[in-house]
Amino acid sequence: MRVKALAAILLSCAPAGSACAGPIQDLNRFSQAADDGLSAYRARNWAAAEQAFAKAYRIAPQRALALYYLAASAARLGESAKALQWLDGFADFGTGALLDPDHAFAGMAQLPRLAQIQAKFASKSAARCACLPIFEGKAAAFIAEGLAYDDISGRLLVSGVWPRRIVVIHQGREQGFAQLPDGLSPFGMRVDARRKLIWVAAASVAQNEGARAGEGGRSALLGYDLRNGALRMRYDTPPPTRGRALNDVTLGPDGSVYASDANEGSIFRLAAGASALHPVCAFGILKSPQGMVVNASGRRLLVADYAAGLITLDLTSCEIRQVAVPNGVTTLTMDGLAQLADGSFAATQNGIHPARLVHFRLSPDWGRIVSFAVAAQGPRFRDPTLLAIHGTKVLAITGSQWASFDDGSEPVRPLSAWRVLAVSLPHLSAVRTDH
Repeated sequence: MRVKALAAILLSCAPAGSACAGPIQDLNRFSQAADDGLSAYRARNWAAAEQAFAKAYRIAPQRALALYYLAASAARLGESAKALQWLDGFADFGTGALLDPDHAFAGMAQLPRLAQIQAKFASKSAARCACLPIFEGKAAAFIAEGLAYDDISGRLLVSGVWPRRIVVIHQGREQGFAQLPDGLSPFGMRVDARRKLIWVAAASVAQNEGARAGEGGRSALLGYDLRNGALRMRYDTPPPTRGRALNDVTLGPDGSVYASDANEGSIFRLAAGASALHPVCAFGILKSPQGMVVNASGRRLLVADYAAGLITLDLTSCEIRQVAVPNGVTTLTMDGLAQLADGSFAATQNGIHPARLVHFRLSPDWGRIVSFAVAAQGPRFRDPTLLAIHGTKVLAITGSQWASFDDGSEPVRPLSAWRVLAVSLPHLSAVRTDH
């Protein structure tokens, strides 16, 4: 859920009194070093800028922009070889075209290697999408966010933030399923086949139809009957009841339900047989958690933290660890996250350019990425949100309409039809983790 701007969640640690260590602490250290670098760069102190951005990159090597400014600082110092090395590393991320707003690289324009790097930028960010259209919604306000597939009935469920309702897609037709209560909007969803329920992370946000001042910040985990859409269970987040925004949900092997809170940085658990939600480990332990997967033992949670990247949370010891990635790979701005039957994972990344769907595999301990590929990006895959698994394919929402809204209930940019695409995943090749 992109209710919070990325710039805002990069600036400070989690709320006061929360656990702020590991990847979250690294995020603060990076922000300080990057701020120092930007200040020096604006003051045209290129040597100090280079030093600060080198420190920032050592702290957080998934943050490609530090590499860009390292390259720009080196170019300003006349260190062409170093500048090209950093630029080449920046291009590996595939997160957009070569930037040069202040013409830092103008003196290198005739170098053959710069042309090669520019070609790499183009190749890495080129459109790709082995995608089959499943459904196209209307060009009317909806904000398609959550997606779930019911294997038993063959129905696809989609959550609409703006109208605060869930719809069913079956045999190419859209039908109503459930209207959410009390100004809540549906976000992430997960089918619970054992209990014949669909769990929904719900929050009251400014972008819903008829949003009222003072309503925002309420959140609940809702359980709907899969067969008829009747609301069977409701668990509000613990007091204080405002300031939270449940945005995604997953299930553990023991039947526990986990819900992530993007606003506060908390993970909540509804233990099997419990009557209330409780925070996992501590309130605000993370920065901006989105999609989650629980491992087979039920002891470890893989979390896509929008600001900190992929992390693991030990549900017993509460230890937080960053998932190590190869050079040129970033797991920042991941939103939807799901595990396939073969143990690999798929995720949407909607805070980078171009937005994309990635396919990757982790080491057995979930400590590092061992293979990684971009499955879809480009015009057909703009403005994606969450995803669901159907066999060997990933179902993903694109053109979600979030890009048409700011912090209000009326669109401020033209609306287009949202879509559900089935994405065929590429072959995964092993990659080397260098840090």
